[in-house]
Parts: sequence; structure tokens; C-alpha cells
Amino acid sequence: MIRSNKKLIIIISILLFVLITILLVILLYNKIKSDKIKLAEKRKEIYENAVSYCNSLYNDDLIKDNVTIKELDACLDKIKLVYNKDSVLDIKNNLYRAKEYINLNNKINIYYKDNIVISSIKEDDINKLNEESNKLDKKYKEIIQNRINELKSEYDNINNAHNSVHNLFSDYDNNVVIDSVNRNIYNEVKALVDSLKQEDIKSKLNEKLSIVLTIVEEKEAIAREKERIRLEQLRLERERRAQEEAERQRQINEAWVKLNVPYISQNRNGVLNGCEATSMLMALQYKGYLSGMDLYTYASNMPKSDNPNTCFYLDIFGKEPRDVAHWIAPNPLVEYGISSSGNGNISNISGASIDDIASEIVNGNPVIIYLTYAYNSPVNWSNGVPRNLHVQLIVGYNKITGDFIIYDPWTRTSGQYEFTLSKSKVSNLYSSVGSMAIVVR
Repeated sequence: MIRSNKKLIIIISILLFVLITILLVILLYNKIKSDKIKLAEKRKEIYENAVSYCNSLYNDDLIKDNVTIKELDACLDKIKLVYNKDSVLDIKNNLYRAKEYINLNNKINIYYKDNIVISSIKEDDINKLNEESNKLDKKYKEIIQNRINELKSEYDNINNAHNSVHNLFSDYDNNVVIDSVNRNIYNEVKALVDSLKQEDIKSKLNEKLSIVLTIVEEKEAIAREKERIRLEQLRLERERRAQEEAERQRQINEAWVKLNVPYISQNRNGVLNGCEATSMLMALQYKGYLSGMDLYTYASNMPKSDNPNTCFYLDIFGKEPRDVAHWIAPNPLVEYGISSSGNGNISNISGASIDDIASEIVNGNPVIIYLTYAYNSPVNWSNGVPRNLHVQLIVGYNKITGDFIIYDPWTRTSGQYEFTLSKSKVSNLYSSVGSMAIVVR
């Protein structure tokens, strides 16, 4: 009985041990399972915290402008705690690329002071920055390149200003201004210097420009004085010429010999072809003959025939026929002048020189001259004269200019009848018509 109880106790003990062991195993399993869950949750939390923190440093896949290297390192530290490294590999790589960008951006910031590019920047500095920018991720390189280009632009402005000022001088120390510098060149360089943002460079360059300005102002003062002298000389020269011209004009005015011949109009007296009779009557009345004679009567009394070399040819009053000249030659005109007035001092001087004719005017004798109407070239010749033959009276001559004053018997619509012609004009027409003239002395 006792042995049976012992055996039972042993069996029960074994069963209890097994049960306890099973319970312990179950408890251990549950503990391990719980720990695994907690560990997974912790790992997830670490991952999410790392990703969340790292993502907070970005804006549209680009690192934010105010992010520091310290913050990037903190993000990397958080990533190191993540169990699955592959899950954050892209984040890690992006962080390294961002870190390169921020490091280079910080290097660029060294060349700025108060948002202005420092004056000591060198071309080598810019080249090195360009080399480093080539290593950046494309999206960051574009941003950095804009900043480097800004540095390059400022460097070029500084360099250009330096060179522009230096080019104003002929010596290395920039003390001797070249002769060709003027106000415009100075103003261009001054504007270039004043556009610089670097006050230290502007100050130094403006010191040199002050030397240039002094020279430019001296040259301008000399130029103004020369211009004043030139203008004064021009004024004096104009006054001298004006005096000379006034004196010449006075002499010309005094050189006129104009005979006070009374004017008679052939067309206003109805004698449409009576230019010879009108010219003769004006000359005779000037000499004191036929003072009471009217033109119409005088023209009516002129002998007529079919030969202009003996009497007046065709109609002295009318225009028909219109295709030939109605006229009288010098010899019969002289004869009529003498017979009608009793003045035997009328002469045919056809062929006389233009100077001889001028001498007659100077001596107080009007000259009847055969020219053309309106002083045009002769046209449509017949019977030895042109169709536009027109006899007129020379009543004046200028002994200096050689101009003639001519009375045209045909009064213009405006009332004009007196014309001034040059000696050459009168001479050419006189000879082209046949050099026919009569003097009434």
C-alpha cells in the first residue's frame, strides 16, 4: 500500500512537473511573442520617426533652404537606428546629396557679406565652385549654378570696373590720364563704378576717378575758353563782313545810273505790237521831245509797209497774224524818231558792244534794244527775226555789278514793267536776236 502511494506520488509529481513546465513554456512563448511585437512596434516607431523627421527637412523633394548640416547628421543618426537599412537607403542617399549641396551652398555664403558679394572674390574661387557643383545631383546643381552665376556676374562687374578705370590712365600706377579721355568717357566709367554694390571698391575707384574728373574739367575749361575766343572771332568776322557788305551795298547803290524816263504802257494803250514806237516815245520824252504826244497817235503816225526794213511791218495794233513778228527795223525806226520829233541825235548803234551800250546809259542816253518777250530764247524765225521779238528800253546801269535796268513796254498783270538783268543775260539775248540797238541822245 505504501509502495502504491509512493508510486502515485511520483506519477503525480511528474505530471505536476510536466504541467508546470508546459505552463512555463507557454508563459515564455507568450513573453517572447509579446517582446517581438513590442520590438516590431518599436522598430516601426523608429522607422516612422526617422522617415518623418527626414521628410520634414524637404520641400517638394528638395532640401529646405534653412536646413543645417547638424540637422542632416541628426537625420542620419536616426536612420542608423532603423533595423531594415535597405528601407531607408534612398533616404540616406538623398541626405548625402543634400549634405553635399548644403556644404557647397555654405561655401558660397562665404563670398557674401550683408547679401553683397565680397570684393576679394577671385576667378579661381568661382572655378573651384563650378568644379564642385558638377558633382552635385542635377536638381541641386541647377540651384547652385544660379548662385555661382551671380558670383561670376558680380566678379565680372568688379573686374570690368577695375579695367575701365585703369584704361583711363597711361601709367601703371593710374596717375597720368590719357589725352583722349573726355566727359562722355568719364561719365560712362563713373556710371559703371557707381553701379557696383561693393562700397570698398567703389571708394578706391572713385578716388582714381576724381583725378580723371579734375583733368576733364581742366580740358573743358580750356575748350570753353577756346570756343569763347572762336565765337568772338566769328562775331568780329561777321561784323567785319557785314560792314564790308554794307559798304559794298552802299557803293553798289551809289554806282547806279538810272535815267528818269517816263514810263508808257503799250498794251494798256491798245498798241499791242507797238513796242518799238513805245520805246522810242519814252526815250524822246525823256530828252524833252513830244511831251504832249500820246502813244496811240504816235503809233498811228508811224509809216507802215510790207517791208520792216523801210516801215512798220504788219499790224501795230492787232495780233494777227500770230505766227510772225510785227516789227520795224532799227534804220526806219531811227528815221521815224527823227522826223516825228525833230531830234537829229538818234543813232542806229546795232553791233555795238554791251560795254558801249552801258557807256551810253552812264552818259544819260536811253538805249532802245531788240530782245525777246520775258527774256526767253528766240523762237520761230522769219524775216530775220524771231516770233517772240520784243523791243525794250534800257534806262539804268550799275557801274559795279554791270546790271541793267530795262523798261518793258508790255505791262504785266501785276503792274510790273521794270526789270533788272545781269550784263551777261542782256548781252546773250542782244547778240542772239541780231545785236540791234538805237541810242537817243
